[in-house]
Amino acid sequence: MKETLPPLPSDTIAPEEWQQTPSSVRQWIGEVLAEVRQLRETVEQLQEIINRNSQNSSQPPDSDPRELGYPFSVWTINKLRKHLEKQTGILLSYTRFRALLSKHRYVYRQPNTI
Repeated sequence: MKETLPPLPSDTIAPEEWQQTPSSVRQWIGEVLAEVRQLRETVEQLQEIINRNSQNSSQPPDSDPRELGYPFSVWTINKLRKHLEKQTGILLSYTRFRALLSKHRYVYRQPNTI
């Protein structure tokens, strides 16, 4: 049975060089390329969520969490991080998430506690 190998990854590798590349290396390159494609899709999903606003989405990031089925009425950074993890399968660190909020000019503050 002939092994199915990934196609030549790009025009940067000459076909004859690709054929001389060990099959295990070609397989690994194929796996890396698949992971890169998946990560790019995830970044696009996160970008879509970040770019939502009341003009282009029925559920912008500033939606009342109760409308999404949550038992609270105010988003905190951690609650929003968990919501995005639920939507995308990726949990960003607190620091990274705050940096993304700042980069996209979202204003956040600590909720008042009584």
